[in-house]
Amino acid sequence: MNKVNSTNPEPLLERPFFLSVLNIVILTYSGALTLITLILSINYKWVTEVLNDYLPNQNFEEFRVLIISITALLIFGLTLWSGLLIWRLKYKGFIIYLGLTIITIFVLIFSGYGYMPEYITLIGIVLLMFFYSVKIKKMINSGKAKQAKAE
Repeated sequence: MNKVNSTNPEPLLERPFFLSVLNIVILTYSGALTLITLILSINYKWVTEVLNDYLPNQNFEEFRVLIISITALLIFGLTLWSGLLIWRLKYKGFIIYLGLTIITIFVLIFSGYGYMPEYITLIGIVLLMFFYSVKIKKMINSGKAKQAKAE
């Protein structure tokens, strides 16, 4: 007898409208900032001159500006990638995005940059991602339950 390997495909989930809107915002924001930080990383010498002209008390060094630009490029690039994963409803994308948001909060706190509205926004994003991850888990579990009933 020939046995046919039957694999159970993952349940198809529909992306809620609110998640689609948020995801478009994430992709637009992170895509634009990835492009900007890429340009800043390439032109870091010019950026250093501009920063030193406008903020003479800070005395920025080229290496410091390059490291900040590359770090921002890495963070925003990972945010763009996690946004693409979220668009495909991959739970891994939520985890990466949530982790990057938490890292951003700590960087702002410990570096002394940023102001209160940024912290409130970032904490709101963390809460939103937490509640939505709970909803996604419920959707996945209900999809598996429906699939088990169908078999």
